[in-house]
Amino acid sequence: MAEIDELVLELMLQKLNDKYEFDLMMTEIFNTDLFLGFAHKFQTQIILLSSSSIEPWGTYRFGVPENPSFIQYANSYQKNLVSFLDRLRNVYDILYFKLYYEQIHIKTLNQVAKKLFGEDMPPLEELIEQSRLLLVNTHSSFKPVRPLSPQVIEVAGLHLKALKPVPKDIEDFINASEHGVVLFSFGSIVQSSTMSESTRRAFCDVFSQLPQRVLWKWEEDEMPEKPENVKIVKWLPQRDVLGHPNIKLFISHGGLLGTIEAVHNAVPILGIPFFGDQMQNIAYLAQIGVAIQLDFVNITKESVSYAVKTLLNDKSFKERAVKVSEIYHDRPQSPLDTAVYWTEYVIRHKGAHHLRTAAVDLPWYQYLLLDVIFVLLLCCITVVVIIFYVVKLIYKTLCETKQKQKIH
Repeated sequence: MAEIDELVLELMLQKLNDKYEFDLMMTEIFNTDLFLGFAHKFQTQIILLSSSSIEPWGTYRFGVPENPSFIQYANSYQKNLVSFLDRLRNVYDILYFKLYYEQIHIKTLNQVAKKLFGEDMPPLEELIEQSRLLLVNTHSSFKPVRPLSPQVIEVAGLHLKALKPVPKDIEDFINASEHGVVLFSFGSIVQSSTMSESTRRAFCDVFSQLPQRVLWKWEEDEMPEKPENVKIVKWLPQRDVLGHPNIKLFISHGGLLGTIEAVHNAVPILGIPFFGDQMQNIAYLAQIGVAIQLDFVNITKESVSYAVKTLLNDKSFKERAVKVSEIYHDRPQSPLDTAVYWTEYVIRHKGAHHLRTAAVDLPWYQYLLLDVIFVLLLCCITVVVIIFYVVKLIYKTLCETKQKQKIH
């Protein structure tokens, strides 16, 4: 990852010379802080972006609580934190990735930063402390609620633009379906055309029995044994298709952008996650009753049939999807207007230092109150020890007194 970032930075540095002036820079927080070197080069304010949930190495920068008892690691493969072992694994995941980034990965990034931006480049840790705001691609309608500091602003749906007309062949296919359409897409990374024959046949057998039509993103020209009610396309404007009122179900890998688009349009989801945050995206929607989750490696005709028919025929899934969508939309500003407002806010107030919580500047042991807990624990132990020895002394005195009485 650092090597790729280095190549991108070299190209950017060739174009962004000293004749340019900037008031503010915005950069993604995911996996690298190398681009913060531009903030040093142009002496700008810094706003960070998170295209997913906040990663463990991003929380401390803004004093965001990271309590693993109820805040799950964003890329965890666990569905919830019900058992002790779930919480133990969650603690491990959060601490491992946090410490790896802060103690190992950042050292590599610092070496690359000095190479590209010069020896006067300060440690990236100093630039990280100068970050003024974090725009995060989440919202409490489809993600578990967690406490956030004033410097963290949720802008889920920032990528959504006004609906555009879909290609005519797709529009005609959707409009001609009396019972609605199922949209099937695994996004741009996972190609559904690479699935095994048995998995493809499981889906095709189920789709052939549906009164609905199926619009399937399939990356090849032909599909063996394709049912008559299935239309395959190599590419489709997913956001615009999901906005069509005749879309009844979205079969998805659970990518965050597609999940937001489905929530935006109140479309129930059959989620089949593969990696990253996809598991958590689908798991929470399944928990609140707007999705069903399947394991791709265990796909069968029976499991697909149950999930698809339940989501299509049980009206409660659609009703809950509509309710979640209403909560998602019920905001004082659109995601874009929110991002613009807070970006201008940081510029107007010269970094908006007043939003910074004192938690950012505390050593970790003070933040966790370990020093206070240690003193209180020491006091308790001292009291217990004193009581023990007092009782022991009283007992010994009573025994000696009783012994003397027997002698006399």
